[in-house]
Amino acid sequence: DKDPIIIECLESFIGEKVGGAADLVVSVEKFSNFVSWFGPIRRKKEVNIESNTPVSSTTTATTHDECIFDYFVSLLKQKWFFGCLDTNPAEIKLRDQIAKKPGTFLVRVTTNDNAAQTPFTITRLVEGTVKYGSKPLYATHTRVYRKKGGGFVIKISSGAGSKKIHHPSNNLIDFIGHIMKTQPTCCSAVCTGNPYFRYFEKNKKEQMVRYE
Repeated sequence: DKDPIIIECLESFIGEKVGGAADLVVSVEKFSNFVSWFGPIRRKKEVNIESNTPVSSTTTATTHDECIFDYFVSLLKQKWFFGCLDTNPAEIKLRDQIAKKPGTFLVRVTTNDNAAQTPFTITRLVEGTVKYGSKPLYATHTRVYRKKGGGFVIKISSGAGSKKIHHPSNNLIDFIGHIMKTQPTCCSAVCTGNPYFRYFEKNKKEQMVRYE
């Protein structure tokens, strides 16, 4: 049996009301999208043998299976992940940031028919001519492509042209971390207001009461 928090997160993410039913239902189409975003069902995850943390180029690694639901929950815990957020609401989220600046960003799932090829979209603020408040910033949307050989890649403007940023990991957390480290002008400040934190805070409080 899975942790109730996973069920609750799944229901909020892909569940929908059908008729007058009290419970949420997950359709075949919705679950298919879920697998396109977060699949495969099971994946190999490299971890540091000593600390059980994600592997780096300087640590000794081992691999173990990671379930799609565990990967899904690990993404929901990232401050930059906003899930099923459409284009306009994503722009409003960034526009309403108190300390907005170029590089402020969030990540959301792609909800069109190309989810298998471009499962995620990075929405970020860049310098331009449209003014939000006192800063000349506007929101742009960058698709995250899944590479055939594994890993992710994005294409961003660079001076007079453009460049591709890629990473071999199939874990989006690794990829976004790579972008923040190597391309700070692209993604440097995380948008506040992650809609899923409340589930984990609720779970922490329930665990504290349980062990008192």
